[in-house]
Amino acid sequence: MIVGRWKGRSSEDGVMHFKSDRKFEMLTPEGKNAMEGGTATYELVTEVEPWQMYMTITYQGKTERMPLGIFKIQAGKLVIRSVTEYRRSLYGMDIGHGRYDMPKDFHGVVSVYEKQR
Repeated sequence: MIVGRWKGRSSEDGVMHFKSDRKFEMLTPEGKNAMEGGTATYELVTEVEPWQMYMTITYQGKTERMPLGIFKIQAGKLVIRSVTEYRRSLYGMDIGHGRYDMPKDFHGVVSVYEKQR
């Protein structure tokens, strides 16, 4: 299903690599690791509609789980609609964590990736 390399249609998207052991890599359009010095894993939630994707990123000793957005795979294409992120502050005061709203549908701006062979 999602395991493999997916190249973005947009020139700035790069390549997403989903491994069978739930590890994740993001490559820049130039082919460099976008998470140099860090590691990431992915989690798919397919019990809900639309399906949801989460990333857990570890960087410089800190680990954070965050929603990437909703996704679907159609005709060999991975379509992702990203979450809406709200700042980590409230009226200028740091509240220590971000808040995200998961989209309900694919209306709006989406990223499209094609599976590489």
